[in-house]
Amino acid sequence: MRPMTTASHSLPPVAIVVRWPQRAVPAVAQLLHQCLVDGGMAATWAMESPVQAGMLAPLGTGAASAEAALLSAAPGRRGDPCEAIAASLKTFYAAGLKVQTVNFAGKLARDNVGRRLHQAGVRAVVAGTTRAAQSAVGALPFGVWRFVPHLTAPITRRWWQLFKRPRRDLFGPHAAIAVAMFDLGSIHSISGRPWREVEHLLAHICEAQDNGVARIATVAQIARELSAQAAPRPQRSILRAA
Repeated sequence: MRPMTTASHSLPPVAIVVRWPQRAVPAVAQLLHQCLVDGGMAATWAMESPVQAGMLAPLGTGAASAEAALLSAAPGRRGDPCEAIAASLKTFYAAGLKVQTVNFAGKLARDNVGRRLHQAGVRAVVAGTTRAAQSAVGALPFGVWRFVPHLTAPITRRWWQLFKRPRRDLFGPHAAIAVAMFDLGSIHSISGRPWREVEHLLAHICEAQDNGVARIATVAQIARELSAQAAPRPQRSILRAA
């Protein structure tokens, strides 16, 4: 893998999000984690419980950084998603895990959602998927960013056409921010087609990084960069300049 340099930060970022429900096969999660470590690729691991983090090597160590994130299911019809997220985050904080990203399966109403997520320590939300040619990234109030992946593995029927597109359109200067989602809950073994699709997309991302057309970063890292870019810059005084 090509080492990260200062110039690399000008490349379009690619975020790898691993959706890891507790029902997923542990061997699949461990193998993917090893592949990411061997390739020096950072990733955001969305987990339902902090106990899952103990199944892997310590997150955030080694050549490739790993971000611990919360995988939160949609509550019942009358449930409050923000309250459910805040309650789950407390278990991660109690385990010593710093969590700033939430992978949320349901819909978040816009009323006060940014403020409430910010108060809970959340700075980024990964939600849904998109059929568009690029990932959707947008700002919620109070400095929270929303990411919608456009690449996923295993591939559902509606995604197969993405791999007919030229690679430069997926990862390159015109792709802006790309978000790739790996759904471990849909992989039941490391010998079937779903796992091969994961390997295919993973190799695709690694090649883009090695060829110098993209860089791999966690969702939290990209959110911090976006917040820094969006921060108002102090205006220089005309009198002082004179």
